[in-house]
Amino acid sequence: MPVNTNDKKALNTASNKNSQVLKKINTADIFSFNLAPENCEIFVDYNNTSIKSDQFDFTCSKKKINIQNGIISIIIIKNKHSINVYLKNPKIDFKDNKSSFQVKMKNDYLIISISTSFKIIVNKDNLLFSSTASEEIIYNENLSEEQKAELSQMKDNKTLVISEEKNKTFLPYTIKELCSKYDSSKYTSITDFINAEYTISNDYFKFPIYSRFKEGYKLVREKEHGSIQKAINLGIELMFNSKLNPSIITACKNLTELNMYLDCLEENELSKFLCFDIKYEMNPAKL
Repeated sequence: MPVNTNDKKALNTASNKNSQVLKKINTADIFSFNLAPENCEIFVDYNNTSIKSDQFDFTCSKKKINIQNGIISIIIIKNKHSINVYLKNPKIDFKDNKSSFQVKMKNDYLIISISTSFKIIVNKDNLLFSSTASEEIIYNENLSEEQKAELSQMKDNKTLVISEEKNKTFLPYTIKELCSKYDSSKYTSITDFINAEYTISNDYFKFPIYSRFKEGYKLVREKEHGSIQKAINLGIELMFNSKLNPSIITACKNLTELNMYLDCLEENELSKFLCFDIKYEMNPAKL
């Protein structure tokens, strides 16, 4: 029999052990649910979390939920721009779109973050993650049929290249971005558009302290549409972080990506940053 809830009380309270887990990550107001089947599918988006199996159907609109099946605990926290899944000692895999997920360890937890909807296939203590975000491309009306055909053959560029040799920085982009932002009144070709919008002279970042402030400010104002005060605060926070290359701020699509990078940078685990690759091209060594 299907069960649906918005603000109903939890069907069961968490165990003392799980209460300690929630306390550690400061989520005392989590909705706990411990009747989930050992084998089920969990669908998560910003509005709802649904648990489904052959004989079970449960939907919850809470932003914080702890799902327990007697074997594992899956803690889901929904923020403004990302959804985080907290796990302890899990067995996980990714069905597809692994680059959509950011994975890191913190305070003994495996934290999996994603900015879109996703699905978890639960098989006892094994979890299979899969992104369910629609990849449908909406073409800008300025694109010609030839340009649409050209774009359909291209792939996302998921690498930030910082080249001393060419004195240029090449930003990552997605085909979806190109399709929506291309303006035929300004550019004669897709290549011209990429060169203009996603290629920056390294001279632009010549003064790192100022550049970190400027790019942090722009990230909040132009990409997040946040307040001037929030933009200034972020700029000040970033400007003296000498380990942070300002071009990485520019490459980030949103604050979620930047925060993920800063966490990895602080923990000296940059290999765990999966939003985009970072490649440095140095000048040839002088003999």
